[in-house]
Amino acid sequence: MGKGTKCIREYFDYCVTLQPCRKITQIACDAIGSGAVVTANGFYDFELYNYDKTTKVRGRFTFVLEGGDTNWKILSHHSSKVPGT
Repeated sequence: MGKGTKCIREYFDYCVTLQPCRKITQIACDAIGSGAVVTANGFYDFELYNYDKTTKVRGRFTFVLEGGDTNWKILSHHSSKVPGT
């Protein structure tokens, strides 16, 4: 797994090819310091479409975002299947 803007973009570009349909079921956001950096953690339900097969996934995520107003950038992201689901 890589780091940096290029790797983040490649990851999300790949995810889009699976035509995800997602619903965030729980989210908590916390500002760090002056509020220019924010963490967002939560859970989601995903449906992934790959050819004629649909896979349902319960997942969890963490984003670290930097910015303000409408110009936010992803500094870090983690998403994974909830264990045991």
